[in-house]
Amino acid sequence: MKKALSLLLAGCLFVTAFSVNAFAADSSEEANANLTQEYTDVFLSKLNRGDLNGDNNVTVEEASKYLRIAAKLDEPQAGIDYDITGDGKVTTEDARRALRIASGLEMGATNEEVFEYFKNELNTVKLAFPGFERKTTSTCKSAKIAIKSEPSSILDTSEVEFIDYIEGKKTIFTLIGKKAEYEELYADALKKYEPVVSNRVVAAGSSSHYSYFPVAGRSNACYLNYEDIKSITIKESNGQFIITLSMNNYTYDKKNPYPATAYEDEERLKLPYGKIFNIPQFSEAEEMDITKVVLDKGKVVLKVDSTTGEIADVDYFYRCTVTGVLVENVKDSSGAETVMTTTMKNVIENQEYFKMK
Repeated sequence: MKKALSLLLAGCLFVTAFSVNAFAADSSEEANANLTQEYTDVFLSKLNRGDLNGDNNVTVEEASKYLRIAAKLDEPQAGIDYDITGDGKVTTEDARRALRIASGLEMGATNEEVFEYFKNELNTVKLAFPGFERKTTSTCKSAKIAIKSEPSSILDTSEVEFIDYIEGKKTIFTLIGKKAEYEELYADALKKYEPVVSNRVVAAGSSSHYSYFPVAGRSNACYLNYEDIKSITIKESNGQFIITLSMNNYTYDKKNPYPATAYEDEERLKLPYGKIFNIPQFSEAEEMDITKVVLDKGKVVLKVDSTTGEIADVDYFYRCTVTGVLVENVKDSSGAETVMTTTMKNVIENQEYFKMK
C-alpha cells in the first residue's frame, strides 16, 4: 500500500520549467524614455480625436463645431484634421463621435490602436532594459484524483481532492504500524497546495533581464496579434492609463495536443497564451500521460503614465488546468496482479507582478 501510494504521489506531481536565455543590452534608459514618450504622444493624438484647440480634451462645444461643419454652416480651419472616422470627409458621424468622446461614452482611439500602444509599451521595457522587481505566485487550487482498479479493490475512488484521499488512509497506516511513513506522505501531499512565491529584483541592463520578464528569454514581452485577444479596455485614473487585456480560453487534448516538452519551446511560443505568458513545459513523473491542458482566465493589466508613457507596473495572471493519467500494474501479497488507473486533474493559478523602478 505504501509503495503504491508513493508511486501515486510521484506520478501526480507535475514540474514546470521555463527556458532561460541571456541577451546583451543595446539600448539605454534614456532611449527607453524617448521611445515611450514618442509612443504616448502618437497615442494621445489618436485618443483625443475631436480635440480642436490642442488642450487634450474634447468638449461639447467642439462637437457642436463638427456638426456645423458637417452642415456647411462653418468652414473647417486649415491645418486641423476633423476626420474622426477616417473616411476622408467630415460628416454628422464625426460630430456624433466627437459628442460621445466629449461625454465620456467612448474614446477617440480604436481598440486596435489601444492594443498597439499596449504592445509597444511592453516591448519597449524588454528592449530598453529598465530595472524592475518581479513577484511570482503559483498556487495549486485543486488536485482532484480518480482511481479505478481492476478487479475492484479498496483503492477505488471517485474524483476527490488528492489531499483528502491521502488523509483518508491515515487509519490504515496507523493500524499497520506505519504512522511515521503516513505523516511523511501526508506532508508531501500537503505541499502541493501551498502557494509558491518568489521575489527578485532585476538590475537595469543585467543579463537576467530577459529571463525574468514574460515572455521569458525573448527580446519582446508581447508577441500577440489583435486577433489573438478576447478584449482590451483603457481608462484614465490619477494620471495613469490603466489598460486591461483579456484572453480567450483554450483547450488542448489528444486531437489538439499541447506542446509540453522542453523541445517544443518554439511551438509553445506560437500558442496565444505563449505569446505573452510564461506557460509551462511539463516533466512527467513516472509514466504520467498528459491528456488535457486548459489555459484560461488570462489577463494582463498595464499601468502607464498618461503623459510620459513610463510604465508603473504590469500584472499578469492565468490559470492552467492539467489532466494526466497514470496506469500501474500492482501486485498484492499473494502475487495477484491488478491494473490501477489514476486520473489527476491539477489546477494551478499563476500570477506575475512587475513593479518598475
